[in-house]
Amino acid sequence: MKFLSTSIQFIDKFFGNDPLKRLFTPDARRKITEAVASTKRKTTAEIVVCVLNRCDHDIREHPHSQHLHMQAGREMIQRRLHKTENRMAVLLLVVLEGNAFYILPDVKIHEKFPQEYWESLARELSKTLKEGTYVSAIASAILEVGTILSKDFPRTKGNEPELFDEPIIGNE
Repeated sequence: MKFLSTSIQFIDKFFGNDPLKRLFTPDARRKITEAVASTKRKTTAEIVVCVLNRCDHDIREHPHSQHLHMQAGREMIQRRLHKTENRMAVLLLVVLEGNAFYILPDVKIHEKFPQEYWESLARELSKTLKEGTYVSAIASAILEVGTILSKDFPRTKGNEPELFDEPIIGNE
């Protein structure tokens, strides 16, 4: 019986019990990638999307707590997003558990827009996640952040994107 139970858990994990795999199909990933690529044509800022099932700490009680900030910081460092030449990366962290968005800008963008600005925008975007339209909410967030950044950090010749356009889904 133990073998059967383990086999069922394996099948559930890889073929349908994982919300990331159900929600972020190849078509959904393509839509997010296209939104990032479109935005990068307008701004020198680097936008990276990271979607997780949950944070390392429980955020259900306080979705915009320090836990989200800590998770975003860990993701930025782990993914080496803080190593861009101009220090102009922006991480859009989406956490399904708690329907939370967190936006963490790198140094140069943070100098222009304080974290409170991004937290306010993230709270608004979290409301759209609660409607259950994750892919369109994320794509809208990317385009909105890109529009904001293109005004102060427009694309210039010779400044090619350094980071990937594809979203990070789970622990990829």
